[in-house]
Amino acid sequence: QAARAAQVGAARELPPPSRLRPAATLSPSAQTINQMAARGKGAPPCRPLLSKLLCEFLGTTAIVFIYGVAGSAGYTGDFAITIGTAVAAITYAGGHLTGGLYNPAITIATVIRGKIDFGLCCAYVAIQFCAGLLGALSSMCLKYTEATGFIGRPVVGEDVSDGSAMLAEIVVAFALCHTFLHVATTTTQANNSYYGAAMGLTVLSGTISVGSVSGACFNPAVAMLTLVHKWQIW
Repeated sequence: QAARAAQVGAARELPPPSRLRPAATLSPSAQTINQMAARGKGAPPCRPLLSKLLCEFLGTTAIVFIYGVAGSAGYTGDFAITIGTAVAAITYAGGHLTGGLYNPAITIATVIRGKIDFGLCCAYVAIQFCAGLLGALSSMCLKYTEATGFIGRPVVGEDVSDGSAMLAEIVVAFALCHTFLHVATTTTQANNSYYGAAMGLTVLSGTISVGSVSGACFNPAVAMLTLVHKWQIW
């Protein structure tokens, strides 16, 4: 009876439901973590479209500019290392925003994989071609100070047929898309720290192997260098 009386007394001391303290709300960081978990492990927070487009624009411009400046000396080992390390570094720089695409071929492969919307894919491809044109024009302005005045550009090797050059480009471009889809879009490889190195090494090996055959383009945005070169000649 004494225990029952104590329980009744404790119940009487409790405040009414309207006076109970409300449950604590989640902190902004906890809410962000929950949102990330809802979208999938390792998925970055939503970013404004402008920041994504700007990231792709700056990254693609830098890649095309480096190709135009460094490629004028020929497809040497130094050029392969330069363009390969540049792709790796720029991929790491923008990977948390867009995944580090910078290549219309990779962008189309990603939308086919179902990882980005078709509308966003069209915006990325358009901004990448515009960035390629700006990078080519920027490298042309820099190379005007040299004796030749011509920028580096993809050039098919001597005694190489167009079919052989096209095959080399298709193989390495496929390798780039295949590598990106495996290291940057699968849940089993989420949050890895080597996705940028994988892309850079793929470009490096492709440039060394078929650079003298097809010109080591592998990126439709890089082809804008050829357009600017023809304008230089004109």
